[in-house]
Amino acid sequence: MTSPAVLHRLQYLSALVAGAALTTGCSDGGSSSTPPPPPPPAASLTLQGTAATGAAIAGAAVTAKCNGGTGSATTAANGSYSIALTAGVLPCALKVAASSGDLYSAVAGSGATATANLTPITQLIVASLAGKDPADYFTGFAAPDITALTSTALDSAQGKIVAVLKSNGVDASALGNLVTGNLTAASGSTAGNAYDQLLDALKVKLSSASVTLPQLTATVLQTTPTAAPSGTASVAADVALQAQATTCAALRSGTYRLVVPTVGADGSFGAESTEKLTINATVPAITVAAGETITLSPLAGSPCRFSTSGGGDIVVSGSGVFAMRTGDGYFGVGFPEQAFALADLAGDWNFLGYDRSTQTDPLAPQSLTVTISSAGVVAFTSLCENAKTCSTTGLPSPPLTINATGGFDINFSATEKSRLFAFRAGGGEMMLVGVGQDGTWSFGTRRRTNPQPTVGATNLSWSVNAGNALAGSIYTQIGQPTTESSNTITGVDTVNDAYTRNNVTNFNSVPVITRPETIFNNAVAGTARQGYRWRRPDTGVTNSAGATVNVSEFVALPLRGIGINAVALPNPNPAASQFVLSVAKP
Repeated sequence: MTSPAVLHRLQYLSALVAGAALTTGCSDGGSSSTPPPPPPPAASLTLQGTAATGAAIAGAAVTAKCNGGTGSATTAANGSYSIALTAGVLPCALKVAASSGDLYSAVAGSGATATANLTPITQLIVASLAGKDPADYFTGFAAPDITALTSTALDSAQGKIVAVLKSNGVDASALGNLVTGNLTAASGSTAGNAYDQLLDALKVKLSSASVTLPQLTATVLQTTPTAAPSGTASVAADVALQAQATTCAALRSGTYRLVVPTVGADGSFGAESTEKLTINATVPAITVAAGETITLSPLAGSPCRFSTSGGGDIVVSGSGVFAMRTGDGYFGVGFPEQAFALADLAGDWNFLGYDRSTQTDPLAPQSLTVTISSAGVVAFTSLCENAKTCSTTGLPSPPLTINATGGFDINFSATEKSRLFAFRAGGGEMMLVGVGQDGTWSFGTRRRTNPQPTVGATNLSWSVNAGNALAGSIYTQIGQPTTESSNTITGVDTVNDAYTRNNVTNFNSVPVITRPETIFNNAVAGTARQGYRWRRPDTGVTNSAGATVNVSEFVALPLRGIGINAVALPNPNPAASQFVLSVAKP
C-alpha cells in the first residue's frame, strides 16, 4: 500500500510531465518557443585606441587583422573605438577608413588587451616598419609580417619617424609611445591633448610644404632597407616638410653638413674641412658655425643657382645636395645632416675623388671600390691611381667608428684617420663623402651597373670645378668658376655598352658649337669597371663649326639618386688634372 506522501509526489510529477507535453507537443494551432541564446564567447583579445588627425575621426570603420583572427568596430564621436576579437592574439595591423584617407597602425606585444592609435604618425611608423605601402602591408598581413612585427621593431621604426619629424620642425620626442600612448582627440568642446596638438602641427607642415601624407609616407618607406631605391633625385624625408626657396624647390631649410676640403693640421683628420650650418630657405641665407650669415641671391633665369654675399656660387641638385665655390675660392659640397648606424653602410661601394701620396704631391684623380661590412669594416677591393691604373692586392681594411660630432671616422691607424659622411636622398639612394686632413676627398655611391641612356635625351647641368693651387710647397685645391654644360644622346652601342653624344662646347655662338663624343658605360680605358663611365680621348674630331678639335678623356661616377655625377679629368701632369661635380639642372 502506497503512503500518502509518496502518492502526493507521484501526482506532482505527473502534472509536470503533462504540462511539458502541452508546451512542447505539436498541434494544428499550436506554437513553439526558442530557448534563450547561449552567452557570447569570451573575447580572446580586446583592442582599443583613438583615431585622429588633429581632430577626432568619428563614425569611421576600424578593422584589425591579428595573429589568428580579425575584428572591426566604428569610432565614437571622440574618435575612440573598441574591438573584441573572439579569436586571435597579438600582433595586429589596423586600418581606419577615414573620409580624408585611410590611416594605418600596428601593435605588438602580448596579453588580452592592447591600445593602438590610428594617426598620420602611426601610418609613417608602419611605412618605416614594413618598407612598403601601409595599405599593401595591411591587405597582405600574414605569417612573415606577423613574425617580423615585434615591439622592438615598432620601437625602432618610431625612433626613425620621431627623428624625421623633428628635423622637419615637429618634435614628438616628449610624447612617449605614439602607438599605445595617451591620445585625446579634439571633438566638440573637448580640446585635444599634446599628442593631438602635435597632429595639428604636422597637418600645418604638410599643407605649407604642399606635401600630402601619402607623398611623405612614400618618401619614408623609400629610406627603409627593404624598399627598392629610386634613381630619381628628390629631397630627403628629413627636410620634406621644411620651407623651400622661392626659386628652388630642392633647397629646404634645416641643418646641413658642409664639406670644404682643406689641408689641416696633423691630427685634425679632416675636422677642419667640415662643419654644420643652418639654411633658411625663405630668406634665403646660410648661417655658418661661427655665426656669420651668408645671403644667397637667386640668379635670374637659372633656378637653383645662387650667388653668395661673400662672392661665392652655389648650385642645388634635385636631391637638395649643393655644390659650391666659396667666396675665398674653395670647392665644397653640402647636404642635409643625417645620422646613420654602421650597418646602414653595409654593401659594395664605388668611389671617385682627389687624392695624393704625400702632402707636397699635387692632388690627382683616384677611384676605388670597397666592401663595407655590417660592423663597419672597410675592405678595399680595388684602388686606381689617376682613376685608371688599378691594384687589387695589399690594400687596407680600416674599421669605421661613429664620430660624436657627425659622420664616421675611417681608422687607418691611431694617427691616420679620415672622416666619412653619409646622405640618403628621398628616393632611398645613398651618397658617401670622405675627406682627409691632407685636403683630399672622394664621393661614393653603391656599386651597380649603369644603364644606357635614351637616344634623343638632352642633359643640362652645371659644372663645379676644382683643381690644384700651389701655396709655398703645398698643393691645395682651388675652386674654379662654375660653367654650364649641355649634351644630347645621338646613338647607343649595345654590343660595346657605349653611346655617342653631341656636347656643347661654346654657348656664345649662334648656333651653339657642338662636338661628337664617345662614352663607354661600366668600363674605364678598355677595362670593365662596373658603375663608372669613361669618355674616350679622340684627336682630329670635327665639330659643328667645321673645325678640327681634340676630345680629352674623363672618368665619371654617377651618384645615383643624387642628381650629380662625380667626374675626374686625368692628366699626365697631375697638377693639371681636374675634378668636377656635374649637377643636373632642375
